[in-house]
Amino acid sequence: MFCRSCGAQIPEKSETCSVCGAQQVTGVVAAAAASTAVDQNVTRQELKDRLSSVQDQMNLIAEKELFISSLYDKAVKAANKSTIKKLLKGIILVPVAVYIITLILCGITKTDISGAVMDGLALFSLIIAVAWWIYNLKVKKDTTKQIAAVSPDLETLKNDPSLSWLPYNYRDSHSYELMKGYVENMRVSNLTEAINLLETELHQQRVEEYTATAALNSTIAAINSEKAAKASSAAAANSFISLFK
Repeated sequence: MFCRSCGAQIPEKSETCSVCGAQQVTGVVAAAAASTAVDQNVTRQELKDRLSSVQDQMNLIAEKELFISSLYDKAVKAANKSTIKKLLKGIILVPVAVYIITLILCGITKTDISGAVMDGLALFSLIIAVAWWIYNLKVKKDTTKQIAAVSPDLETLKNDPSLSWLPYNYRDSHSYELMKGYVENMRVSNLTEAINLLETELHQQRVEEYTATAALNSTIAAINSEKAAKASSAAAANSFISLFK
């Protein structure tokens, strides 16, 4: 079998990946892990009816997932802007930028400006940089609290009795839409087949992404190696030339 996360080949029935440590839950195993029995006697039409009957519930789940995803994006952006590295860059770059812009404007308008005013502008820009950093720190903290507050609502929606026949790991809008498509296109005959097909396609997607990333990293490494070789050759040539000077 292959890891659901990194795509590495691992022993059959492995509970975790020996490469990345990700938990492995696939096909019928996922149903057992969720304590949900998969009824294999359900016909394709019955499965289609079940999927249609929970459409409204899945729409609510999709809305909540989208909201939480937007909060995660907001938190990540704020976290990236509230690092110590960003603070130091702001403290250095913002005053310098304000100083340069002020000098340019003074040159254009032919206006003299005192040192005290320049110091005041530098202090003001410094305060702005720190305030921006603190603001993003607060946004990250508040957004994290929002995520913690909203996540239980999503769990409540997923644990609705109307979804009791569907293994918990597949009570997300993406899995639902894919399985619904399988049934409508007559690619599967029951829920077990739908789950196994879903896991197979998700695995293929992860392997393709992993392969593409590995190929990109290999290309970048080759380019960097070529640049290093050229630099080394140039240094050697300069060193040889310097012997005759």
